[in-house]
Amino acid sequence: MAHRVRIVQAGPSPAHAIRLSVSAHAVRLTGRPPVGMVTQPHPSARSAVRPIQRNSRRALRRATHARRWRGRGRRGQVSAVVTILGLLLVVSFIANYLGTTLPHQMTVNDVNHELEVENQLGHLDALMERATQPGLRGVPLIQPISLGSDGVAPFAAPDGGVITGIPNQPHPTVKLGLFGTNYFIPGLGPTPPISGCSVTYTQTPTGVSVQCTHQKVVTFNYLNNSTKYSFKFSGEGNASVTLGYETNGSLIVVNTPGRGGGFEDVTLIGSNNRMWVTGTGGSNQKIVIYGNNNQLHLNATSQQLVTANVTGNRNSIFVKNTPGTSSVVYAEAMGEYTNFTAGRGGYYNVTYTGFNFMTHLSPFCPYDNVANRNHVTPIPTEYAKYVTANVTYNDTELSGFTTRENTTTHWHYAYLYKPTTCYGFAHFTARVLAGLEAASLVVHLENRYAPAAEVAMDQGAVIYAQPGGIPFMVDPPPLTYSPGYVAIWLPAFYNGFGPESGTGTTALSISQLVSQSYTFPGGGWVVNPGQKLVLTYHTPYYVAWMNFLCGASSPFGQFAKLTLDNVSGAWPGPWGCDQATTPWNFTQIYEPSGPMGSITISLPVSQDTVVSIRLGVFAFADEPS
Repeated sequence: MAHRVRIVQAGPSPAHAIRLSVSAHAVRLTGRPPVGMVTQPHPSARSAVRPIQRNSRRALRRATHARRWRGRGRRGQVSAVVTILGLLLVVSFIANYLGTTLPHQMTVNDVNHELEVENQLGHLDALMERATQPGLRGVPLIQPISLGSDGVAPFAAPDGGVITGIPNQPHPTVKLGLFGTNYFIPGLGPTPPISGCSVTYTQTPTGVSVQCTHQKVVTFNYLNNSTKYSFKFSGEGNASVTLGYETNGSLIVVNTPGRGGGFEDVTLIGSNNRMWVTGTGGSNQKIVIYGNNNQLHLNATSQQLVTANVTGNRNSIFVKNTPGTSSVVYAEAMGEYTNFTAGRGGYYNVTYTGFNFMTHLSPFCPYDNVANRNHVTPIPTEYAKYVTANVTYNDTELSGFTTRENTTTHWHYAYLYKPTTCYGFAHFTARVLAGLEAASLVVHLENRYAPAAEVAMDQGAVIYAQPGGIPFMVDPPPLTYSPGYVAIWLPAFYNGFGPESGTGTTALSISQLVSQSYTFPGGGWVVNPGQKLVLTYHTPYYVAWMNFLCGASSPFGQFAKLTLDNVSGAWPGPWGCDQATTPWNFTQIYEPSGPMGSITISLPVSQDTVVSIRLGVFAFADEPS
């Protein structure tokens, strides 16, 4: 079998394969023959197959390495170019994202945050309004408020906000006249004749005098301030007299009736008045007074029953009679610093109920321990045997019932805790809520990508305002008016609200303290058509309010007026909707530190007008979540 021998030769010539017949094995010649084998190469083979030299091996390695490095260098240059192009692409993408996409997305986030806050404050406003429905009391409310918008991690943090109240913003007030269901209003011109009664108007000093004779049922009502009013009933027979006065600083004299008995029903609404009521012939009297600094003088005769209900502060009740008089006088005073002076004879039962609206903690009267601020005048010793005098104090700091005699004043004292319904404050809506702050909250949105803005819950309305822009009303206040119907919701805050800032969510925890609803006609009262119902708001967002009130679909346009506070310019007001363009217009830009505005809505009413007023007083505390 032939053998194959591969001869490897160093140098530029390639290796040659030579077939030999001398051996049966293929032998690879590398310059040393296999062991046990002796060969004698052919001379030509010796010349063709030379031993590989060391220097030739080095040259081969250098050439091979050179080729490899040249390939690696080319590949390194390509990798560097690709890396640079990739970095430029990433940088361009990031720059485009930061310069275009991110601001757009954050602007969308800020706008969505504004809408979210509007919805949250609108929901809170609706919760507070629902909590003032009839029959509800002490209702707790919780509403989360988002202070921060959504961020875009890791490039943009959320934009924050601050929630706070509007300091020193007074509560809105409502004023209206109320009178008994049967009334007659004498005017300054000719008076309809009343058989048996004559009416005389005295111009200097201003006054009205009415004199009636014989048996009559008479109802009169009086409206003017600083007036001398005189009503006298003379003659025999029973008489039923109903008199209503809404006046301040007036002198009122009532003298009824003649022999045979009768009934007097006298109501006084106002302050700083002096009233003398005299009854003869065993007539019974009912006197109701709402107001402050009034004096009531009673001349109680024998077999006469007198009931006096006085609501207010610093009022005085004086009884004048003679020893041995058997009249009975019941007096109930609600308020502070009221004084009662008994007469020289008769039976007296006086009840003092303290009332302090601003610091009350209970839904019942008395609200605070102020009953002891009321007093009774000592009874002279020489008349003590003709007088039985009792005074009862409703005291919130005591429980049960205690009594004691006071030999110095000759009054019998009783102290008790007796929760009662507040008497008569339905007719003093504006006065009761005086001093409370308006139910207003403002979220200041500290936007970096959208314009800075404010979202406010302002006295029943939700308002959006941008500094340098025109504020507008997102949700209108719950006001309804037609010639025969008026509905008003008045929310108020009992305590102040400190600022809360950040990018998280704060939970407003609100507790309802007082909820009252009044509807007239009702309770024997109707709206006085001789006076307008006046509603007053005080707000920094007066432009938004006036644009709402003066809108084409608003029924309030012809009745709304605006007056700016502390304005040094030429036009503080008042301006109505018909003066929106000359010289004032309601496109004035909003300034956070700008003036406040007083908005007055004077609504005409008739005898048949139905008025619904709902009041809500709330206390709240914020708890960051």
